[in-house]
Amino acid sequence: MERAELKERASYQEHFLDLCALVGHPTPAQKDPTGEEFTFEAGVKTTTGGQGYADVWYKGHFAIEYKGKGKYPDLDAAYQQLQRYRENLGNPPLLIVTDIENWGNSHEFTDTVTVIHRFTNRTSAARGDCSGCCTTCSSTPTSSTRPHDGAGDR
Repeated sequence: MERAELKERASYQEHFLDLCALVGHPTPAQKDPTGEEFTFEAGVKTTTGGQGYADVWYKGHFAIEYKGKGKYPDLDAAYQQLQRYRENLGNPPLLIVTDIENWGNSHEFTDTVTVIHRFTNRTSAARGDCSGCCTTCSSTPTSSTRPHDGAGDR
């Protein structure tokens, strides 16, 4: 199969829909047809007073900012962008940034130090899990558990 050469918006929405299918989770439109709590392109005022759009937002759960592959040298700018949206999105506990190959996520819980966990598809696939991406991942997941559910990081 040829690699897709989609624009950033089409690429991230297709990717996120594929992730939903992979883990058996309803898509934003299936879970929330009104887009009030789970949506693509969630409009938000930034902490600097401007207007922004979180690529994927699920109220009380996460916000994701996708960037075009190779568009930036790293994902720091995407993380800073999410930080400007975070408060007006209701402070989701999980912030995720990705260019689909490279990933970063941070857990934003009260009384914890924020640490950005970084990994790539290639390194995760080589290990067969996400060991090393955080302190609680198992290096040998069992068939009854996912490699990382985040529960131990709280």
